[in-house]
Amino acid sequence: MKKKLENITLIALAVLSPLFVFGQEEAEAAVEAAPLEFTMDVFSWSIAIMAVVGLIVAGLAIYKITELMIRMRKIEIYEKYGLEKFLEEN
Repeated sequence: MKKKLENITLIALAVLSPLFVFGQEEAEAAVEAAPLEFTMDVFSWSIAIMAVVGLIVAGLAIYKITELMIRMRKIEIYEKYGLEKFLEEN
């Protein structure tokens, strides 16, 4: 079954491959006709700024959650072994 699926996939790629070649000529002509310009309007800047703010907020949230987990683990150790044992080792 797997071999049959591989054969069908290869045949489909072989049949469809000329379509990709013909599309390249038109794309190259379109690029030559209209050069690309990189401009950022207000909408693009606002999206970029929101993305950066979102990344900063996510980073801070991960930091706070990690800090909370460490604190919870310390409390767990204190309850299990006692505070005196922890203070003796440190």
